[in-house]
Amino acid sequence: MFNKDDLTKRIRHLMNALGPTRVEFARKLGITPSSMTYYLDGRIPSTEVLVKMVELAEQNDEKDVTLDWLILGRREQSIKAHKIIPDLPPSSIMLNINDDENGMKPLFTLPLTKTQMEIVKTLTTMNEEQIKVMWGFAKEIRKSQEWERQQKKKG
Repeated sequence: MFNKDDLTKRIRHLMNALGPTRVEFARKLGITPSSMTYYLDGRIPSTEVLVKMVELAEQNDEKDVTLDWLILGRREQSIKAHKIIPDLPPSSIMLNINDDENGMKPLFTLPLTKTQMEIVKTLTTMNEEQIKVMWGFAKEIRKSQEWERQQKKKG
């Protein structure tokens, strides 16, 4: 279940491992130090920033850092409903239904950004309650993004 305080703790953990300072970590993520301070104070980062954190961790051989872990604290992923099809453009994904009797069946194909693909990967591991939590999380992110846009207009 999503807990904003736990998300903040995991962000702080990543910062300490990869930063090593708030300013350095923010620079590596391509955000301002003041934005990093807001996130460390409990404001929820945008999806784009969360994905950048995971990508930065991967670049630094922190392979166990996933969106699933960063957002929900879960280490295990069992993504069975996701497959990237080689003959589609790199920005496309085909989602499949796993039917134990007949194997994987195509559901639909969509053009997706890398960030959207990461979100789909995470969502495919969740039950209905977890998806409801993520929906609430998405609403909080939108509020945070709107706040950031307002701050940029002011500054």
